[in-house]
Amino acid sequence: MSDITLKEFFEAQLRAAEELRKKDVKAFHDYVNARAIALELQAKEYERRLEGLNGEQARIAKTQETYISREIWERYLDEDRRWKTRTELAIQEAVPRTEFQNYKETTQAALTLSTGKSQGYEVVRNAFSFVSGIIIAVVAMWTVTKGLR
Repeated sequence: MSDITLKEFFEAQLRAAEELRKKDVKAFHDYVNARAIALELQAKEYERRLEGLNGEQARIAKTQETYISREIWERYLDEDRRWKTRTELAIQEAVPRTEFQNYKETTQAALTLSTGKSQGYEVVRNAFSFVSGIIIAVVAMWTVTKGLR
């Protein structure tokens, strides 16, 4: 048999339970303190981010002052169309019809030539890029095959 009394046994059990409780309480306090620190850091980060956005509403409002509404823009386009129509009618009335028709055809031809010219430049540039790419590819292949020998 053992030399420990029942009282000593229970006191040892109570001390062990008390030690476990103290460890659990300490772990809980550590957890609560860590969460408090994390919340403080989070609050500071939120404050920092909100500080950066502080003047954003004013900046957006100032930027929007430079915009025009869709209605104003459409009204401008309608007025511009009406002005062009009035101007064209005034020119038609002031200039003989055949002369005005020649003017419109000449203008349209000039615009068509200008468009064709820019498209022609684009075709030449694309063809040059394609040929250059082929030349570079051939040189690269020749270099690779030369290096393999």
